[in-house]
Amino acid sequence: MLAAIVLIVASCSSSSPDEPHVRAGAVYGSIVRWFAQRSATDPDPLPVFIEPRGEGASIQLDVQADLVESTKDVATVRFIDSRDEALITNDDGEVVVADDGVLLRLDPVAEEGDTVSVDVDVHDHDDAFLTMEFDLRRAGEGWILAQPPVDVPTT
Repeated sequence: MLAAIVLIVASCSSSSPDEPHVRAGAVYGSIVRWFAQRSATDPDPLPVFIEPRGEGASIQLDVQADLVESTKDVATVRFIDSRDEALITNDDGEVVVADDGVLLRLDPVAEEGDTVSVDVDVHDHDDAFLTMEFDLRRAGEGWILAQPPVDVPTT
């Protein structure tokens, strides 16, 4: 009986904004929304293809689900295993993102603190990516940009 009560209480409790997957999903959501707002000329949700940034990095399934759900009004988010899922060659022979979307490589999100910095690689053309640094701060249960993102020079 005690086990049943614990199970019921656990299933009724909501996720805390401090849980790592909730935190990461909210931070990534703010970043995706920033890109969607930059493409506001098209009323359709922005196609956003996402892959983890860094060797051996991954984005947990619960973070993926949170991000897809929280941004569905502004973006169609797809997590990719291969860049072939996101990139196409246009009529000019240039490699671009499919469906006029964006391809983002997302850094892991720090699990603690009221501010986070996330490097994001954005597909530019062919095999080239631009890196942007997003500094965000906690705002209630969500995350907002503390300042506009800055370009990070590549070496």
